[in-house]
Amino acid sequence: MREPAQELLARARVRASRHYRLEPSVAPAEAHDDGPSDWAGTLVPTHEGWHRVQLVSRETAELFAALAEPAPLPAGVTGAAGARLVLDGILELEYDDGFHSGPETHAVFFANAAPAPRGALGRISLDALRCASALALPDPRLISKCLYRYNTLPNSPAWQRRFPDSDAITLLFEKARVTKSAWTSFITTEGGVSWRAWERPNAPAPLPRAPTYKLYLSPEPAALGAATCAVLGLAGNRCAPFALKAGNNLPTLLRSEKLVVYFLSRDQLLEAADRLRPALAGVAAQGVPFTSELFGDGLASWGIDPGSEAEPPGPLRQLSWRRWITARLGVAMASAIAAGRGGLAWQYALDRVRLDGVNPETWTAPAWFDTPADTDVDH
Repeated sequence: MREPAQELLARARVRASRHYRLEPSVAPAEAHDDGPSDWAGTLVPTHEGWHRVQLVSRETAELFAALAEPAPLPAGVTGAAGARLVLDGILELEYDDGFHSGPETHAVFFANAAPAPRGALGRISLDALRCASALALPDPRLISKCLYRYNTLPNSPAWQRRFPDSDAITLLFEKARVTKSAWTSFITTEGGVSWRAWERPNAPAPLPRAPTYKLYLSPEPAALGAATCAVLGLAGNRCAPFALKAGNNLPTLLRSEKLVVYFLSRDQLLEAADRLRPALAGVAAQGVPFTSELFGDGLASWGIDPGSEAEPPGPLRQLSWRRWITARLGVAMASAIAAGRGGLAWQYALDRVRLDGVNPETWTAPAWFDTPADTDVDH
């Protein structure tokens, strides 16, 4: 965020948005098993436009109520927090003889273009954002889905002839001599997505609220069996994963994240990637967007899933880093499009997630992903 914006936030007046009403939660102090809820209320839009329903914490609800009349931003609110509140339309900032918020204030906080994402995966991720921006989709869920599935290979007749059924994909693993020793395996299918998963019996796994570290391997489809065999060969090493999953039908095989490997720690993940690198030399890469690159060619990357009380760590968990980041990007892009600033919606989205602690140059997660945290409260 540019320095003049921080100065403006410090001296200008702000007020609660006239486009929201605050609906307190039914039981703001209701306790979960692990402590009190951070969700204190819901901001509901009162006018049509780019504003969206937002869950807010007790502190934000109190701030919104306190700023019913224009006043300086309280000293305890940081510049980044103030920028988020203005960009998301919760607060309005006074300048140029009026009060402003949302995507129209983007240039106030970010005068210059942010540094572009780096490396092969950085280019793919930027292409995904620009493509979604050009489509000008109004629904953030559709944008998120486009971003999440970007760089999937087309399900063409040629691929259908090559892999006509699950037996043809099973043959990939058999040819690569994928061993089941030291691992238990199962198949999970949901919504047309099928995975073949392996778990290492009695291997240490993250506690429910601890993060999970994921190594994404994205070889071209025919190399999936060999890549899976290399990962399973880590059994017995201190860097062995506690689980992994590989695409088990054609739609999953054509996705970019066709092989996902689960670790207890980032150090363990990086050591495993170093061990796998010689075995994967020369394998053509597809590349998983919005993940942090490791080898420089898009073949290997990593991410971190936040903890979840509702889901076990490993192949069956739905909450993930890529779902979280593409959802955030989708909301930001949809807001910019609805506000009539669709031409630079991708740039607005990059800058907006930067305020959430994401580093979009490398697509690394916010620091709080490493610690137990609730991710269902926007502010």
